[in-house]
Amino acid sequence: MYTTKTHMNDQRCERIHEHRALRHPEPPPRMRGRCARALSCLVAAALAGCSASPSISVLGAFFPDWMFCVLGALATTLVVRAVLGRLKYERALGPPVIAYPALLLLISLLIWLLIFNS
Repeated sequence: MYTTKTHMNDQRCERIHEHRALRHPEPPPRMRGRCARALSCLVAAALAGCSASPSISVLGAFFPDWMFCVLGALATTLVVRAVLGRLKYERALGPPVIAYPALLLLISLLIWLLIFNS
């Protein structure tokens, strides 16, 4: 009786493995080589961008470029807000919770593109 159950379990396991093989077939070896080469090229390209960190020396300490972009954008956004408030055009931007962070992001990316992107 024990051998019958074992035999049935073995057959069931074989059917499960066959079903899985049909659902998820192994790629041919040539395809696996192409995927490995493409992945290694992508990794090499991604790591090539890490060769030099974009930083600025301020009194001997190095600060990343994005920090200066965000500080400049924050100052510019505050000036834009003050000007729009004085001219009564602040409501034209829409909800301030969305408009001012979007403006800050826009200005910081523009500063980075114009000054630090070489």
